[in-house]
Amino acid sequence: MDSILKVSNVSLLFRKGHVFDSGVTSHLLNEETLSRFFEAPVTVEHSGGRTYIIPGSNRPDKGES
Repeated sequence: MDSILKVSNVSLLFRKGHVFDSGVTSHLLNEETLSRFFEAPVTVEHSGGRTYIIPGSNRPDKGES
C-alpha cells in the first residue's frame, strides 16, 4: 500500500485533463471526495502523518442495520 506524502497544504485533483477539485489538501483527501474522483468507493486512512487511499470501502451500506 503506497501512501501520499505531505509536500503541500494545497492540492489539485486532475481527471481527464481538467481540474476535478482543488483546495486545502486535508479537506480534499476524504472518502467522499476521493470516491467521486475515482468513481468507486475508497477508504481513507491516516497513520504516522501519511494518508492511505484503499480501494473499496470498509463502511457498511446505508441500507444495512
